[in-house]
Amino acid sequence: MRVSGRHPLVRSDTRGATPVKRCRKCGELKPLDDFPRHRGSKDGRRSRCKPCHSADVRAWTQSKPDRVQMVRARVRAWRSSNPDRYRASQRRRKRERLASDPEFRERCREIDRRSRGKHRTKRVAAHRRWVAANPDRAKARNRRWAERHREKTRAKVKAWQIANPEKAKALKRAVKATRRARERGAPGVTTRQQLQARWEYYAGRCWLCGREANSLDHVIALAQGGSNWPANLRPACLACNVRKGASRALPRGAAGNPMVTVPFFPTEVWAKRTVSEPGRPGGAAP
Repeated sequence: MRVSGRHPLVRSDTRGATPVKRCRKCGELKPLDDFPRHRGSKDGRRSRCKPCHSADVRAWTQSKPDRVQMVRARVRAWRSSNPDRYRASQRRRKRERLASDPEFRERCREIDRRSRGKHRTKRVAAHRRWVAANPDRAKARNRRWAERHREKTRAKVKAWQIANPEKAKALKRAVKATRRARERGAPGVTTRQQLQARWEYYAGRCWLCGREANSLDHVIALAQGGSNWPANLRPACLACNVRKGASRALPRGAAGNPMVTVPFFPTEVWAKRTVSEPGRPGGAAP
């Protein structure tokens, strides 16, 4: 055994094993992890081991109850006036202990597993509130997680696309529309749920000719200053979408209108139309 140069009470053997330290109260030689942390000391630990330190703290609190109440009130006042610093210090201490104490890490994992099963609804609601209040931080955290678990993320996305083909198509259309709008600097944001609702509102058919839709149309084109809000989006077949281009659809019979347009019909009305009725969704265009 040799005495370390850091502190006269800290020792380590010549093979570089775990450092040990002698308790000032009980005099026993114990591993350094058995001593409470203390940033003010040279070795970062208190001079008394954890059992001795706990016993001294209990004796002090029992002998001076008035002083204890005063100290606790002061601590509560500081925490209430410095909530961010307090939470940051708590997180830092927990990270340090998780990194150095395997038993504490496993205990925290077990508590977290039980809490997830018992309070799943509350945890999900709290997480959604946090995501709504911190969208940028949530996106950055999701990106970091996806980068660390690239293969797992791909497999999960593929399985979701196979199980939800319609939602996957709506998401792809929403992403494409959002990207085009962002490139042109157009206002408005459309989520997958909103776009799917628009798609179902038109029964998945082209709003210009009534055939099955396979593309998304901006009624007022982005090139003409249109937005990417849901009210400006409608399903359309690729032929009508290409023919419409950046122009705006004109009423039926207007001069110079090369397209076949139909009046607006909600989903319930479309379902009542006969297949043989021309110029309506479900029928042949004139």
